[in-house]
Amino acid sequence: MTEGRFYRMTRGPGEFYPRIARPLALSDQERLWSHICLEDKAYVANAKSQLTLLVRKLEAICYIVQPSTKTLDVYGHEIRNLLILGATEVEMYCRGILTANGSKASKFNSNEYAKLAAPLRLDNYAITFLDFPDLQLFRPFNGWSKADPTKSLGWYDAYHGVKHNREGEFGRGTLRHAFEAVSACIALLVAQFGSVALSAELSSFVGLEVPNYPIGEMYLPIVTSAGWVPINYPGL
Repeated sequence: MTEGRFYRMTRGPGEFYPRIARPLALSDQERLWSHICLEDKAYVANAKSQLTLLVRKLEAICYIVQPSTKTLDVYGHEIRNLLILGATEVEMYCRGILTANGSKASKFNSNEYAKLAAPLRLDNYAITFLDFPDLQLFRPFNGWSKADPTKSLGWYDAYHGVKHNREGEFGRGTLRHAFEAVSACIALLVAQFGSVALSAELSSFVGLEVPNYPIGEMYLPIVTSAGWVPINYPGL
């Protein structure tokens, strides 16, 4: 109950979706929380380290090419490599989330990955790069469609092009797409692990907008000694 109102909760006390962060109901701060941060701190720390390396690679590129609306379409080998690294990290995250929630897919591909857009509210994530205020917000998952899960994300489609046909599609490995791929990694890291996923170093480089969840979709803290209970997100 909040301010005299009752809310129907979609899960019972202590129930949570593995690797899907949600705010804790009745908490003083409405921050995204994930149970995995309690049970596998080493895995979370490793993921944060990998993201830090990707961001540092992006920073190094930006020492050579000043990011602006005039330069986002430049391309080159290091930019292409960063796009590939960022996109493959996104694919790894998606496979991990789907597997943790009991996915029975025989093959993981973009058709499966796109199922995560709604549970994680990925289209609501927006990233800014604080050192480059002239750049617009990056919404890396905006418009992700199950009808065409690869081409509906420009950076992801470009990744497939430059990975499998560098000779013919090299020019699609642009700085814009590299920024979007790194932004996608940032969004998925927080969507899995919660607000603690961004280290002090990362927080000094990026700003982040996250989804707002209605109270009924938040996690209810445990009220007995039984502990937290994982339940698979339906439909994955």
